[in-house]
Order: sequence, then structure tokens, then C-alpha cells
Amino acid sequence: MVRERKIFAGLFFILLLSFLACASAQQEETPKLAAAEIEQTIVEANKMYRRAQFEDAVIKTSSLLANQDLNVEQEKNALLILAMSEVNRGQEAEAQAYLERLAKLDPTVQLTPDEYPPQMMKIWYAVEKGIPVEKRGQDSDIETIAVMYFDNHSISEDQERLNPLCKGLMSMMIQDITKSDALRVVERDRINFLVDELKLQQSDLTDKSTAVKMGKLVGAQTILMGGFMKIDKNNFKIYGRLVSVETSEIIKAEEVEG
Repeated sequence: MVRERKIFAGLFFILLLSFLACASAQQEETPKLAAAEIEQTIVEANKMYRRAQFEDAVIKTSSLLANQDLNVEQEKNALLILAMSEVNRGQEAEAQAYLERLAKLDPTVQLTPDEYPPQMMKIWYAVEKGIPVEKRGQDSDIETIAVMYFDNHSISEDQERLNPLCKGLMSMMIQDITKSDALRVVERDRINFLVDELKLQQSDLTDKSTAVKMGKLVGAQTILMGGFMKIDKNNFKIYGRLVSVETSEIIKAEEVEG
């Protein structure tokens, strides 16, 4: 894991230098939804699952669980969608965690082979017996990283003029990180989808606690956050830091100016 982080730190620094060579608010509280709106959100998440949009279903349902007050039946439905989606993503440990939560929420719940596919039932039987399942199709040597929007610290007219770089730098980083065999990067569309679901503003994305929360929702182990500033006519600064999703610790910080 240390080796992969060193590889990425070097890659990140090179990307910043490459960019310089070629280039010349408070977080709003998520509004509470009415019961009918919660039901509709669960229906939409279920449709995403059935369309094989498993990661979108996980993001939508996770944000619902994290930010809304659900009744028991709504929470059960949400946990089932999460478990089924994670099974199809190959994240069996996560699926088991959701099913364990379901069993604790309602000890009388029963899943049957007539309703659910074999892999889901395999995990459910493991939950009933209280034993862990083996992870499927996961490479423990590959670390998953999520790249956040970059923050624009420029002033006066440069603030508005350079705002497109907030997403632009993010896209550049994602495009180049995908070339590394040691890292798996979360797709930009997934991050954008989550930003919309959580109703975040651009300023929220530079908050470490918000970024860590997003990293957990998309299954990332590490987050890349950063910012930039036009200092004067001939000088530009970019900085970035890697944050551990598990511990919220800053793993590596770099900045370059030129």
C-alpha cells in the first residue's frame, strides 16, 4: 500500500508540473424529505439497480440512509438495495455488512432463493450462521482513489475566469491516474452524481470531512483534494493532498509554483 501511495505521489507531482508547463461557503444542511419523497427515492434507487447502475444505486441509497429519517420498512428496503447492488459490484464484505444490519433491524426477516440470486443467498446464509464470506474478484494490491474538484483561490477577475479549472484539473488528474496499474480511480460521473445527490456546493468539496464522507460512499480508500491560485501575470500555484478515507489522515501533501 505504501508503494502505491509513493507511486501516486510522484505521478501527482509530475502532473502538476506538466500542467504549469502547458497552461498560460458554508455547507448547507440536507433538507429532510417527506415520507412520499423518501419512498420515491427508494423506487428510483431500485430502478437503478435493475438497470445495472449498481454504483449509482449505492450512492443514492447510502445518501438517503445517511441524511434522512427512515421508518423501519423504508430502511429495510434501502438495505436490501444496497446489499444487492454490492453483490453485483463484487463487494461481498460490504453486502454482508448491510445484510447483518438488516437482520439486526428485523430479526424476523427471511430471504428465499425464489426471490434472490444464489450469490445473495450465499451471503445471507453466512449472515444467519454468523460467519464471514470470502471476498470475490478483488485485488488487494490495487488502491481505489477518488479525485475531488479543485478549489479556486484566485482573486478579482481571475476568480470567475479560472473557475472552469476546478473541474478541469479534476478531469486531467482522473484521465492520467487511469493509466496507472497500481491505482483504480473513481469515475468523474460518479463524483458528479454524488455531488448532485448530496446537494453540495463547490466550496463544500474542499472540506476534508465532506470529502471523506464522499470517499466512503463511492468505496474509495484515498482521496485527492487540492486547489490552485493565479498569483500574478506570470505565476501560478497548484497544491494537492492525499487523504486516507479510513483515518482522515493527510498521507501526502505537495505544491508547485511557476
